[in-house]
Amino acid sequence: MIIRFDQTQEFDMKNLTTLIICSLLFISVTSAQWSTDPASPQSLGNGIQAQVAATSDGGVYVAWLTDGNYHVYIQRLDAAGEAQIGAINMLVSDNNNSSWIAVYHLNLAVDGDDNAIITTVDERTGIWEVYAWKIAPDGSMLWGEDGVVVTAFGASNMSPRLTVLPDNSVVVTCTHNNNTVLFQRISSDGTLLWGDGIQIEDNNASLVSPQPTVTMEGDVLIQWIRQTGSPPYYNSELYLQTYDLDGNPQWMFPIVAAGPVVFPMGNWSQ
Repeated sequence: MIIRFDQTQEFDMKNLTTLIICSLLFISVTSAQWSTDPASPQSLGNGIQAQVAATSDGGVYVAWLTDGNYHVYIQRLDAAGEAQIGAINMLVSDNNNSSWIAVYHLNLAVDGDDNAIITTVDERTGIWEVYAWKIAPDGSMLWGEDGVVVTAFGASNMSPRLTVLPDNSVVVTCTHNNNTVLFQRISSDGTLLWGDGIQIEDNNASLVSPQPTVTMEGDVLIQWIRQTGSPPYYNSELYLQTYDLDGNPQWMFPIVAAGPVVFPMGNWSQ
């Protein structure tokens, strides 16, 4: 199967992760199967920041933002390319958003029950906060139409990323107040498990762009970037720390995996 996003560039299924940074969405549900002609791709409509995540039955979820107002949409396609969430794509969120913030902060994953998990930021409260949605294969909003409020601090929260744990709970990380790492675990039923979240602070540096992943032992490995100096000549170091399911650090000190290097190693789309 080939998914085509513009007139010059093609992606096969092995390169689906590169779709995260593509600018136009041209996957289709208008016919009952995937197009076999790269010159005539099927189309879901116009959009930006399209993301794809595979399901266990050979299908995919596709999530994207509309260009201009940056509303969040999703569709599930089966292995034959047929739409499974109605004939019209499903609106997840139409909350207010700023352009450059919205474009780089949409995330999509699939849990062990083939539910889609989406995280992003929006400005429904007047400031950038992080929200998460869980969407069943039939389009049901399992965490409510407004999603789970991951952050509610009255300070900017950006660059969210997520990972799904073996028990179908979800860990979401973000950059809090432009200089602090914040992360939260959400149970499969949408309950926040770590209070107001766990923060990693450094009085002598800015900590930005955290990303979570699951270790072989089922713990959570979090990566972040520690930056000192002034832009654009940051001294950047890549840090790692592992946390158990109660949010307790497993190493006495974080590990410096790379750096320092004198350039801004992190960005909001990494």
